[in-house]
Amino acid sequence: MSIITPQKMAEDILKIMNDVAAEYPEEDRERLKAVMLGQLGMALFNGPTEEKNT
Repeated sequence: MSIITPQKMAEDILKIMNDVAAEYPEEDRERLKAVMLGQLGMALFNGPTEEKNT
C-alpha cells in the first residue's frame, strides 16, 4: 500500500473537476470549477452537516 501525497491528491481532484466541467458549455466551465472547489473546501473544513440526535 502506498501513501498518497498532497500533490497527488490535488492533481486527482483537479483532474476530476476538469473531467466533470468538460461536460458543460465552455462559457460555464471556470465558474463551475470555482463552485466545485468552494464546496469541496466547505466540506473539508466545516465537517459533516448532519445533526446528531443523542
